Amino acid sequence: MMQKIKDLYAKHGDILRYLIIGGLTTLIDIVLFALLNGTLGLHYQLAKVICWVVAVAFAFVGNKWVVFRTKTTEKKELLREIGSFVSMRLVTLLFNVVFLYLTIGLFGWDENLSNILANVFVIILNYVLSKLVVFKKK
Repeated sequence: MMQKIKDLYAKHGDILRYLIIGGLTTLIDIVLFALLNGTLGLHYQLAKVICWVVAVAFAFVGNKWVVFRTKTTEKKELLREIGSFVSMRLVTLLFNVVFLYLTIGLFGWDENLSNILANVFVIILNYVLSKLVVFKKK
């Protein structure tokens, strides 16, 4: 039984680690969004951008060292990772902003519920983009 668990982790450990880091990143986003938008009254789009910056910084470190365990030693490679990570996160930020605009601005959904739903889609997109583009194995 333990060997099966070890084999499963060896094969899919990056997904489990990603779910943990992604969950923490999402928690940071949700709590910070509720604070900025709900408590401080910032417009939901501005709150989302601030949340994005904080979450991307946390996610890069977590994905690099915990999830995909890349051992970048050259400055050029580290800058490539950072650049492609931020670029891919900009793609999912655009998705997130459009999703919030549609669900909150046009359909009148609850702001926090819309943000949580957007995060579910973004977690999936971010994993795929990180695995296939940013931290791909050579």
